[in-house]
Amino acid sequence: MKEGAKANGDPRACGEAQGEFGAAARIVQGRLAARNRLRFGRVPGLARLGRVDFDRLDAVTGAAKGEFKLAAAIAAGEVEDARGRGETRAQALNQGRDIGRRDLRGAKPPGRCRTRALRADNVKRQGETDFSSGRAHQLQGLGAGRDSCIERAARRSRPGRVRLRDGRDHALQAPLGQSGAAALRLLARAKKRDGQIPFRHALHPDRRENLRLCRVARQAYRDGFGGAADSRRGQGAVSLAMRVLGIETTCDETAAAVVRLRPDGTGEVLADELISQIAAHAAYGGVVPEIAARAHVEIVDTLVGRALKRANVRASELDGVAAAAGPGLIGGVLVGLMTGKGVALAAGKPFIAVNHLEAHALVARMVQRVSFPYLLLLASGGHTQILAVRDVGLYERLGATMDDAIGEAFDKTAKMLGLPYPGGPAVEAAARDGDPNRFALPRPLLGRANADFSLSGLKTATRQTALAIAPLKARDVADLCASFQAAVVDVIEDRMRVGLGLFRQRAGAAQAIVIAGGVAANGAIREAMARFCAQAGVPLIAPPPSLCTDNGAMIAWAGIERLRRGLVDGLDARARPRWPLDLTAERAKNGKA
Repeated sequence: MKEGAKANGDPRACGEAQGEFGAAARIVQGRLAARNRLRFGRVPGLARLGRVDFDRLDAVTGAAKGEFKLAAAIAAGEVEDARGRGETRAQALNQGRDIGRRDLRGAKPPGRCRTRALRADNVKRQGETDFSSGRAHQLQGLGAGRDSCIERAARRSRPGRVRLRDGRDHALQAPLGQSGAAALRLLARAKKRDGQIPFRHALHPDRRENLRLCRVARQAYRDGFGGAADSRRGQGAVSLAMRVLGIETTCDETAAAVVRLRPDGTGEVLADELISQIAAHAAYGGVVPEIAARAHVEIVDTLVGRALKRANVRASELDGVAAAAGPGLIGGVLVGLMTGKGVALAAGKPFIAVNHLEAHALVARMVQRVSFPYLLLLASGGHTQILAVRDVGLYERLGATMDDAIGEAFDKTAKMLGLPYPGGPAVEAAARDGDPNRFALPRPLLGRANADFSLSGLKTATRQTALAIAPLKARDVADLCASFQAAVVDVIEDRMRVGLGLFRQRAGAAQAIVIAGGVAANGAIREAMARFCAQAGVPLIAPPPSLCTDNGAMIAWAGIERLRRGLVDGLDARARPRWPLDLTAERAKNGKA
């Protein structure tokens, strides 16, 4: 602008241009002053607003951008003479002062917000608030703080509901009242309308009231069968053809299933929905807990709905809802556990918090009639145990791994040999073409009097052998996998032989030997266990491979087993990252049992 003034050759024009800069500076200072006054709550009439969305401040403080354009036009020489420029400058200053005074005295910005009570219309762009009482509540704050503000306002409405257009959930503390019927109806309407209201936030704030409602629901359920089932053991067990929904989210599989109890005591899988996260974790060579938990959140409600639809069962027609409450990755466990609680609460059905390991231990009874007691080899990516299964809820640990689980050793061996994730199936596939006698790998704890496992030494020996012959060729990898798998099979046979002896000493004759867990899907291990059981004269029960890995059907079946005995949990059941089956046994040295 100064260059435009010099081009006119008029000193007065230069002076007027400098004056215009002063006018612009005063406007800027006035705008900043108004912003600060609004921010610190010193402006009369707007102090109660608290935080202000500064993106809309132009509408509150006046058309400052227009003032800048006017000042620029004046300084660029668009005004004919110095006197005219001076008059225009004065008009611009007066206009700016008038706009500032008018806005600060209460000019209504876009959105027609009130100064004393910010109505729900002000947050329509970001969400929508509806209170059944019809009262307008003051929501203090916009932007990032709106979630907590809506939550506070919702708690003032008795009862109320909160729905945001972006579909996100917000805590809703709905009082259950005397009977809880009003809250259940409110939750059902909210679920039907929005599909996103989290039931975990609808619990009564009084924990004793939650327990009372759970006891009432449990007693009503027992009375519905014409008599109370024994709450501790199998006497008076319910034998009706019940149907239970099971939810599994403890690791990297999201699963939901509906299982029906047959008259012969076995189970029929009406629907079994499962989504694996292998592709999401393959790049990391293992399960990433945060990724797993987020994936569970995105799909679990869809799988539950799909399972109910495929089973042709409504939630109100279920006899119970079971969810894995541990052990596992705590983030994923919480997702499935809270989903199960929500379905149970909405449908008014008993809730069963299932031990993931117990589900593996009992799934054989779903596919074949197995009487107690029996010997169990539970082998998975996180657990390796030999257990005496005496009854539902009665387990005695005879042996466990002292370091790596069998599945964990398979995964780590696959990773060091450059095989894809998951490692168990990859090692098994490579071992089919390999020579198991080429490498002499150790058999840890072979011949020991106890039934414990130790696989870290075998894993280390495999690594050292691979380094000694590096670089590895395809034949080397296949032979290493075959040798490693043969060593694991020999260790399992020896440990199970010791475990069977301990079982006979403590529990008598075994009705069967059951293998369960993801490792039980390995073909070489199943063949070795079949030979062992034939030599021992004990029948082998091996569930199908699809029921050995994590699935929702085993959770539903464990729920049926417990529900038949009246073992029902409250809605305050907690998630457990560690949950041993044998509570009397010493904690395993690796902390996994």
